[in-house]
Amino acid sequence: KLTNVLIQEKYDSIIVLSPMGELIARYDSTNPFPFDRTAIKGKKENSDNLLEVNGYRIRTGLCFEELKVKNFHGESDFIIGSVNNQFFDHTSGLDLVSQFSRLIAAENKKYFVRASNTGITQIVDPYGNVIKKLPPHKPGILIENIYI
Repeated sequence: KLTNVLIQEKYDSIIVLSPMGELIARYDSTNPFPFDRTAIKGKKENSDNLLEVNGYRIRTGLCFEELKVKNFHGESDFIIGSVNNQFFDHTSGLDLVSQFSRLIAAENKKYFVRASNTGITQIVDPYGNVIKKLPPHKPGILIENIYI
């Protein structure tokens, strides 16, 4: 069938590329957004959420995984999370879910760098304090030093 050719599986992934565009590391979500399993599937290939990049160990999480604090336990130098908060739109849910990165940072005593498409992008120190952030629904780039 022609329709089968056009249908491709979609995965939530974090990829790290070199300056030359070469794939250095990849993580595929094992706990994708829970409300639409037909659009995004969990994948077991590349499912170790500890990435090794230039000698640093980076614990990662995607979208809904941010709400599962135990996913971030274990050895790492720092933590990153990438989330899609568009379903919260302009509600207090944006602020509420951003608080999980503060909890994860403090519990693991690691910096947490959180990137969001429509929600709150922020950098949290190992004590759970937000040291820099961008407001929701505003495009921008967040740059700050973290200490490993």
